[in-house]
Amino acid sequence: GGRPPRDRPPAAPPTAARDAGTSTGGGQEPARRDAGRTSGATSGSGLEGILGGGSRPGGAGSSQPALPETPSRDDVRNALEGVRGAVRACTGGQAGVAQAAVTFQGSSGRVTGVNVTGDFTGQAATCIANAVRGVRVPPFSRASLTVNFPFRF
Repeated sequence: GGRPPRDRPPAAPPTAARDAGTSTGGGQEPARRDAGRTSGATSGSGLEGILGGGSRPGGAGSSQPALPETPSRDDVRNALEGVRGAVRACTGGQAGVAQAAVTFQGSSGRVTGVNVTGDFTGQAATCIANAVRGVRVPPFSRASLTVNFPFRF
């Protein structure tokens, strides 16, 4: 059985274009229900396909109301923990903390900037930044999000 529509009819895409310009509306409950309906759009791979982070050119409609305002804390943590091995390899086996300030682009979930501070500098910090640049989180509605993540070794 399908889910009964509460706030909007099942054909949400026509209103998505109209609502895209009003992304300052705050957290919207319908976003969770709508996100589940996109599971049929699996043309992409991995999380992109599940979340409908499509391969549509243009990008003008990439801020859809169905997207959460920001990725979940777990999505960010899991993505960054996924490169822990590569980051550790950059440290040369030394103990310490690499504090990574990571900026994600909302429309794609890609990393657009990394600043590494802490106990690792020079080539090690550059290596760590390069490892973190490959991280992706599910797309979200905000333009960008910066998180501070400590890699402790």
